[in-house]
Amino acid sequence: MRLRTTLILFSLTLVLGLYILLVESKRPSRKEREETADRVVQVKAPEIKEVSIEKTAKNGKDTGKQEILLVRGAGNTWTMKKPVHARADSGKISSLATRLELLDADRFVHDPDLADLGLEHPLLVAHFKTGEKDIKLSFGKEDPTSRRVYVAVEKRVAVIDKSFMQALDKPADDFRDKRVFPCDSFQVVRADFSTGDEHVTLEKQGSSWRITRPVSTKAYDTEAERLIEKATGMKVLKFTGNKADRLSAFGLDPAHASIELKLSNNKTYTLYLSGPRDNKRYAKLGGEPFIVQVKENSLKGLLLPDLSLLKDRKVFDLSNGISRDTVDYLKINNAGKTVELKKQGDEWKLNQENKAARFKVEDRVGEFLDLVADRVVEDPGPKKIKPNKPIYAELGVKGKTVRLDLAYFTKKGQSGEQKVFLKRQGSKNLLEIEIDPMSLFSAKEKDFRSALDMPKVSPESESNSGPDAGSMPE
Repeated sequence: MRLRTTLILFSLTLVLGLYILLVESKRPSRKEREETADRVVQVKAPEIKEVSIEKTAKNGKDTGKQEILLVRGAGNTWTMKKPVHARADSGKISSLATRLELLDADRFVHDPDLADLGLEHPLLVAHFKTGEKDIKLSFGKEDPTSRRVYVAVEKRVAVIDKSFMQALDKPADDFRDKRVFPCDSFQVVRADFSTGDEHVTLEKQGSSWRITRPVSTKAYDTEAERLIEKATGMKVLKFTGNKADRLSAFGLDPAHASIELKLSNNKTYTLYLSGPRDNKRYAKLGGEPFIVQVKENSLKGLLLPDLSLLKDRKVFDLSNGISRDTVDYLKINNAGKTVELKKQGDEWKLNQENKAARFKVEDRVGEFLDLVADRVVEDPGPKKIKPNKPIYAELGVKGKTVRLDLAYFTKKGQSGEQKVFLKRQGSKNLLEIEIDPMSLFSAKEKDFRSALDMPKVSPESESNSGPDAGSMPE
């Protein structure tokens, strides 16, 4: 008898536990009920699959239906179906769905007079559809006591902040995707910029960029990525409403220029551009039927990129394993005066004898490795000066050295600026850069010696031992 009673009690406890788990646990908590008590509707933003906006009245008069229809697709992307079929601004539509989910009423109106509140002929009607229900919001008059508006939803009338209706009461173009290219910069693996018959083509190889037209050479990754980001960041200034059957009227048949982007998923987008017209251009994206306006300054540097900026301007190729930590050899020759530094274990030796100050050597190595030229040129121009004697630096890693020569320089300007032209080992091009060559290519032993090893030198002998006198006339 006692066992039977125990089993019955156990069964009841088990049933009660299952009820709590399956039923009670799914009910909103008291805190959640309090937080959502004033919510206009009960819906989660991700559940919304379709948004339609109908402007049916103006000043209380029926003006005919003007509908905007937006539909959610795969990957949380939205498409406009009406009044035109076009890409929609997915971020803006998702934000509307979230605002609806969190929309609170200031108060609910009991026994409302729909005509008096402007709800018999609403100014605007919006539908937010999920897979199971259609949430209809009808917007009426403003509440005269505040910046609030009356809205009828699910057999209730609420007073809400007017800003939600204002976010819906926009022209159709406001809900369209303003991006010229429907992609992000990180997706691009090839870019072709052309004007007429001239092309500049970039291709991504691993994590780096390479110029493949009009020459084949390594690109300066920072500049290549800047160009790609500028292209993918272009915005539509205005949707003209004109379709592709009027290309010639907008200077697009033939096009003046084009930008083609290939993505990692093998999709390719080509943008055709007219010539400049009143500080703007007309453009059409291949595969889309619409002609749009873009700002002229958004295309600066894109139509035919400057190769002198796009070519690799990093003086040393750090992808070959050369870095502050791996460099174990530094030699600087300045018009016959030389310092040679070798790393032995964790220490540096100066001219194979004296101990060098490690931080001084590594700082100089860092100065060389951090060099980025302003431009890549083939000819330094007419005002160049060639050093009387060779001036160069060699950096080495495990027996392999890379040499950098100071090929030419210009006289110092009034403000003290001075251009130098560096030549990398094995390269035909020159790297134009504004630096202090006397400092970078200084071959003074005292610049590298440890303070403990510094000899006492009289002021007279120090001034007469000027390191590089005559090698770099100012």
